[in-house]
Amino acid sequence: MEDVPSPAEIDFHATFAAGQSELCDVLEQIDAATQKHSYPADVAYALKLSVEELAMNTIHYGCHKQKQDCKITVTLSRNETHALLRVEDNGQAFDPLETSEGEHEPGTIGGHGIFLVRQMMDSLEYLNQDQHNIVIARKQLPDASG
Repeated sequence: MEDVPSPAEIDFHATFAAGQSELCDVLEQIDAATQKHSYPADVAYALKLSVEELAMNTIHYGCHKQKQDCKITVTLSRNETHALLRVEDNGQAFDPLETSEGEHEPGTIGGHGIFLVRQMMDSLEYLNQDQHNIVIARKQLPDASG
């Protein structure tokens, strides 16, 4: 089973058209939500950067042929031990975890965003369900007993 206990408390949820201006609005909303719910600064930064990179991949590659109907849904939740990020889209099927970790080499095109997400988050999963790409990322929260 999962290493993250349930249930998780949902702190943010939004569905938006796959566009850069819409993404900027959502990133501002994520900033507000992580502040409101007292996420540690490093966790909030990792979550926001991951949303930005995953959504930009969707905008530029997954939805470039179907811009009108392409939607991205972002859900941010947490429990006692982890922040959980779910990014879902209805773009072209693409498993970002199949991207070689070596694709972030300086001077290469592609792979930089996925590399950053892998570095910032503790775990990543990819699912394709009902013609939707779903990436689930986890980031461990600092020990509250600390």
